[in-house]
Amino acid sequence: MTSSDSLIARLAWLHLRSALLGWQRGQVVEEVALLNRIIESMSLDPVCKLDPPDYGFVTSEWYVLHRKGPGGTDLYGSDIAVTVWKAPSNWLKTAFIQLKASSNYAVQVEPDQLLRAKSGRGTWERSFIAAANAGNADLRVTPCAAFDPFSMKAGTKSCRASRWLPAQTWIEQWLRCDVGLASTLPYEAEASLLDHVRPVPLLPDIIPQDRESRRDNDVLPARAWLVVAIEGVHR
Repeated sequence: MTSSDSLIARLAWLHLRSALLGWQRGQVVEEVALLNRIIESMSLDPVCKLDPPDYGFVTSEWYVLHRKGPGGTDLYGSDIAVTVWKAPSNWLKTAFIQLKASSNYAVQVEPDQLLRAKSGRGTWERSFIAAANAGNADLRVTPCAAFDPFSMKAGTKSCRASRWLPAQTWIEQWLRCDVGLASTLPYEAEASLLDHVRPVPLLPDIIPQDRESRRDNDVLPARAWLVVAIEGVHR
């Protein structure tokens, strides 16, 4: 893991921590309120300069996919998609994250949400659940693949998130590819997001733009998409 990756993980956690603290102070402690807090917090510094020995810049931009699916549908495979591009290389990685509010680390996992995460091309193996624990502003993360939606006979599955990875640890492991898959041709996960945003974000010109070759999906891959470019740093 490079020093710039470690710095970016710390910066991301600081923004997430700020969002969690604001969220738990609010009157409405639910997932949509948390999503709005995260977007607000992580929109404050769209350009971040890295100091020596790394040098370079980190730029970020949000895209909202709300009600842009076929027929104006409002079904989502995740709450947030995050794509990191280490420019100028072709290194890309995307995660799809379902947000869950928890109390005392108790989480309700819904099979319908898991099935929606399975509906997109290249999304399931990149999908995660993030449990935000009200009371101590903690965030824990686990892969969606830890659950089998087809074996969940009840409407929801109750579990505890206390043994899931802490968010900063997860970010560090995700950046060094210990968890989640890096993207490769044909970049289906990123292409499915590009189908639903205008203007097109700054990404390497390696993602197929031919939407006609991809089937429509009634489920949008995410509510919101954060695109982060890490430029000019040491690898």
